[in-house]
Amino acid sequence: MIEIETIRNDLKDIRYYISRKKIFDDSTDFVGANAITEKIKLYNDAVCSASPRLYDLYVSL
Repeated sequence: MIEIETIRNDLKDIRYYISRKKIFDDSTDFVGANAITEKIKLYNDAVCSASPRLYDLYVSL
């Protein structure tokens, strides 16, 4: 089971990534993809089967 604090920190990282997504995407060609993209995929997959309220909260990040 994942600790609540781990989830909070993950969501903070995801929110930061999303707020600067263009910079991260533009850098991928010459630096490589950041590890957060794998974590985002895991959270996106999980939230797709979540309740509508949780889904709405996640996409509102």
